[in-house]
Amino acid sequence: MKRLLLITTAIILLHSNLKAQTCETYAVQDNGSNYEWGLFNPSTGNVTGVTAIATPMSDLDDPNSCIDGQNEMVYFFEVTEVMGNGVFSIVSLNVNTGVNSKQTTTDGGFLEYSNSTGKLHVVQYDLLNNYQIGELTPTTGAVSNIMTTTTQVGSVVGKSTLNEQSGNIYLVEENGLAYTLISINISTGSISSLSITNMPSGGEVWYIEHDNATGKTYVILTDPTSWKIAELNTTTGALSNINTFSAVASPPANTSYMDELNGIFYFGVSGSVVGVDVNTNIGTVQSVLSDIYILEHNNFPCSVGIEENSFGNDLSFFPNPTDGNFSIDLGGKYQTITITMTDLVGKIIQTKTYNESQLLNLSIEESAGIYLLVIESKDKKAVIKLIKE
Repeated sequence: MKRLLLITTAIILLHSNLKAQTCETYAVQDNGSNYEWGLFNPSTGNVTGVTAIATPMSDLDDPNSCIDGQNEMVYFFEVTEVMGNGVFSIVSLNVNTGVNSKQTTTDGGFLEYSNSTGKLHVVQYDLLNNYQIGELTPTTGAVSNIMTTTTQVGSVVGKSTLNEQSGNIYLVEENGLAYTLISINISTGSISSLSITNMPSGGEVWYIEHDNATGKTYVILTDPTSWKIAELNTTTGALSNINTFSAVASPPANTSYMDELNGIFYFGVSGSVVGVDVNTNIGTVQSVLSDIYILEHNNFPCSVGIEENSFGNDLSFFPNPTDGNFSIDLGGKYQTITITMTDLVGKIIQTKTYNESQLLNLSIEESAGIYLLVIESKDKKAVIKLIKE
């Protein structure tokens, strides 16, 4: 049986140079003794450009893995048995260079890398079965700033997902036929739980993914006769826009990620990946042709078109997220620069033109949300995603 584990994240640009990147999905797989990675094509199930990694394989503690897309780092847990006890390690893999490292850590858990905080956060359980959240340092394996939240009641289904804007990690608990949304804040440790309502008769929740491009949260469900996708209101716990789509009868495989540019919710079943368009509710099935353990989809460059940046690597933008004030360093003085701000559907909010400028100090007075900045000067152009807190 093929074992699948998929990772996603919403990538938010911090103060750093803008580099031309492509919108790609990376795969980590098992060659029998070591890890290897390549590029995954969700349309064909193929993995190409496979490169071996000299880190011995151990059992993955799935579905506990995540991606720092800005730095192209994948993080995941391994567990090995030593004298009858499980010993956990955090593995760091640079999918651009193949450089990797492994550090022993205290336990596994649900990993989420936040581009807002620049930290790797982990949700674990203490000896009393309470949820606790902390910051994991992958270079040492140490977990710090641990905050205990509340007792786990049911079993967690699927993997976690992170709402970058609110800073909440979402988990779904199953307790009998009841499902509960657990929200844990990465900064304060505050936790809330909501009963998931409007469930179809006989419905079961398998996956949850938050789309940071639109601010919506989706779940994948099954009922006795069909697969369904629904929007989940993370304030009330209510499901809405419940729609049936075609899939396969195979069991789920704890795998999911969100392609935010195209609005496709990908999830795994045994030996296959299913992609559901959240706008049309059309599902497609693609058999996976390799023994894949991890898939990582980098949403940021494809969602903002940063790969088309023609200003060069000296262009920078900071801070992001912002409370209202931010700066753009063009890396050089330009005779005329036009800055256009739009929302995610393309509605123009404001346009300004600057002359003989390099460092632009700007502000945004719009409500909290995600916006696009289009920077143009003659034949040069860059597009940046701006997060307003």
